[in-house]
Order: sequence, then C-alpha cells, then structure tokens
Amino acid sequence: MPCFFPGIILSGKTMLIKCIDRILKPKGSIFLDGRDIEAMSRQDIARYIGYVPPVQLQHPFDSGL
Repeated sequence: MPCFFPGIILSGKTMLIKCIDRILKPKGSIFLDGRDIEAMSRQDIARYIGYVPPVQLQHPFDSGL
C-alpha cells in the first residue's frame, strides 16, 4: 500500500526516512509492520519501503541565470 509523508516544513519527515535507512541512529525504536527495524536486514526493509527523492525540474525556457 503506497503512502507518503505530508507535513509542514521542519516536521521531521526527512529525519524519519534517514533513520529508517540507517543514515542516522534514532534515539528510540522504529517499528515496521510490528518489527523493530534494528532486527531487520536492509533487504527486508526494502521490501516495505521505496524512496524517490524530490527532483526539481527546470522549465525548458529557463536559462538558469
């Protein structure tokens, strides 16, 4: 089931993704489908989560100046 994390600026959306991806170490525990992600392999986590980073598209007539 697809989901997304809407929220206001500086509400912790990126921090949560970085903790799930183990870029950062959370102060507490994160559970995914009832399992602590610390006990899961990266492959197990990847079965649940996919991440598409935001892409800023440039307008075709914008010279970038």
